[in-house]
Amino acid sequence: MLNPAIVLVVFGHGVALQQYCECIRSIGSLAKYDGTILIVSNIEADHLKGLAPEALRSQIQVIPMQGSDQLDFVGARLTIFNTSLLDEYQPILYSDVDIVFDHPIESFLIEAVKARRCSAQIEPFHMITTSEHTGSSLVQADPFTCEGLHGFNGGLLLVPNMTDHARYIRAAYQTLVRYTSRHGRKSIPFYDQSVLNYTLYKLDDFDGEPVSARTQIGGYDHPTDPAHPRGFIHFWNTAEKHLAMQTYIDEAEKLRQS
Repeated sequence: MLNPAIVLVVFGHGVALQQYCECIRSIGSLAKYDGTILIVSNIEADHLKGLAPEALRSQIQVIPMQGSDQLDFVGARLTIFNTSLLDEYQPILYSDVDIVFDHPIESFLIEAVKARRCSAQIEPFHMITTSEHTGSSLVQADPFTCEGLHGFNGGLLLVPNMTDHARYIRAAYQTLVRYTSRHGRKSIPFYDQSVLNYTLYKLDDFDGEPVSARTQIGGYDHPTDPAHPRGFIHFWNTAEKHLAMQTYIDEAEKLRQS
């Protein structure tokens, strides 16, 4: 049964909040999403809802969480998977707030709920055996057969359901907690992204195809055409991300209205 949830994490009133405004705007106007939106944040629920399109506000649930450093902020996406809060939803789509949802999402969700493994965007320029961005330090500490495997970006993570996949996502959470407790809070380069690469590949619960096929890299160095949306655009490597996101959404909305 389709019962989707989109999960966002927003800490503080800086650039992440600016990006959230654009991300949540796209979820309503371009993705036409009508399911649950869960926001993990240290910001007041009324403020976050007030920044969202009015039509989405009744769909938003804010989960209070505090954080003291970067490990807490980026690790929050694994923390929520270690609770029972997501157990009723399928599929679950975690998204960084520097992502624009640029295509009606229903067909993707129908495909996603049938997926047999978790999914995220493959980065062909990173190999998990050699790139710190995608878990090489963990793989080298605990080797397994992974020659030729490309790393993935954890900014958009599809989990088809918790019944079949909770054990793998929660293994990633436990790895993050135990490793940083032993070696220090800054001991894992790229934090949870490295842990997700290491854990999901090692436990054979990763398939890049569903998300990679629908996701583009956005920004001024990676021109994208609003007339040819795929589903998601990740503005991870762009200065002033919220402005690039805003420009893209403005252009996409004009095209939809013409």
